[in-house]
Amino acid sequence: MVLNSAFRYVDGWLHVDAISLETIASEVDSPVYVYSLRRVLENYRRLQHKFTPVSARLHYSVKANGNSEI
Repeated sequence: MVLNSAFRYVDGWLHVDAISLETIASEVDSPVYVYSLRRVLENYRRLQHKFTPVSARLHYSVKANGNSEI
């Protein structure tokens, strides 16, 4: 089952970029936000290509707090 291009189930275990979330959870404290480096880079490159004509500089930020009021 594919959830998107970065997250998928393999043998019943959820994986991101070929790393099981079970492995990640066993190595870091939780709760934890998990991002796909591959997907972030794909998105960055796609945007960079679109903005090439205007020589824009792209910067990436992540909001790790689920509270939209902050």
